[in-house]
Amino acid sequence: MVIAIRRQIEAEIAAGQAVGESTNDIRTGINATGVYLETGQETIILFYTGRHHAGEILDQLLNHRGVTSSAKLVKVTDGATKNFDHQHADKLIEATCNAHALLKFRDIKDKYPDEYALAGEVYKKVFDHDDKARELGLGPVDRMLYHRQQSRPQMERLRAMCEQKIKSRLVEPHSALWEPLTFIINQWPRLVRFCDEPGVPLDTNLVEQSLIIPVRYLAGSFNYQTEGRRRRRWRPPHVHDRHGPRQQGRAGGVLDRLPAQSRRPRQAARTLPALGMAATLRRG
Repeated sequence: MVIAIRRQIEAEIAAGQAVGESTNDIRTGINATGVYLETGQETIILFYTGRHHAGEILDQLLNHRGVTSSAKLVKVTDGATKNFDHQHADKLIEATCNAHALLKFRDIKDKYPDEYALAGEVYKKVFDHDDKARELGLGPVDRMLYHRQQSRPQMERLRAMCEQKIKSRLVEPHSALWEPLTFIINQWPRLVRFCDEPGVPLDTNLVEQSLIIPVRYLAGSFNYQTEGRRRRRWRPPHVHDRHGPRQQGRAGGVLDRLPAQSRRPRQAARTLPALGMAATLRRG
C-alpha cells in the first residue's frame, strides 16, 4: 500500500513538472492514523495509512455519527494545528494532551534542567491527583472539581514560569526553550480543560499505543526488497517525527518517559487518534 501511494506521489509530481506547474501543493507525506474507540461495551481499533490529515479523518468519522445526543463530544489531541482543521468545532469540546506538553520540556532537559524540573514536578502532582481521584472512585464531575482545586494551582505555576520568561525576554524565538514555553501559553485553555469539563483525560497515552502497529508497517514499507533482491530505502520529504517512520520512537517512548501513574488505561471513552494525533471523543 505504501509503495503504491509513493508511486502515486511521484506520478503527480512528474505530471506537474511536465506542464510547468508548481508541485508545492502536492501532499508528499504518508501518515499513519489510528482510531481507538471505547464504547463502554467494546473496544474498536481502526487504522488508516494515506495522505490524509487528521482533521479529514475526524470529519469522516463524525459524518457517520448518528445524532443521538445534543451534548458535545470531548476531543483530546497533541495540539498540532492540523488536528483542529475540521468542520465539527461546534460539536466538540477540544483539549490538548498534557503528556505531549511535558515531553517538550523533557526533550530539552539537558540544556534546560531547571525548566524541565519544574514541569516534571508540576505534572507529577497532576498525575498523582488523577490517580487519587480514581482511587476514590470519583465521578466525572467530582473528578473535575478535585482537579480544579488540587491540579489547577500547579498548572498555574507552570504557566507563570513560561510567561515570565517570555515577557522578560529571557528566551529568544530561535532557542530550543521557546517551543515548550509558547506551547504551554498558546495551548493553555485546552491543557487545563480537564479542570473545566467533566471526564476530560489528562493525556492520550492509551491511544498513542494503538499507533505503534500501523507505524511499524509504515516504517517497514520504507525498507523493501526489489525483484532483483536489491534493498531500497525511501523516506518522504515531509514526513516528520509525529507523522512518519520516527513516530514509533516518539509515541512508543511516551510511556517510558512519563511517571508510572500516567500509563494506566483510562475510563471508558470514545477515543480517536489520527496522524500522530491522539484524540479522545467522549459522549457528554
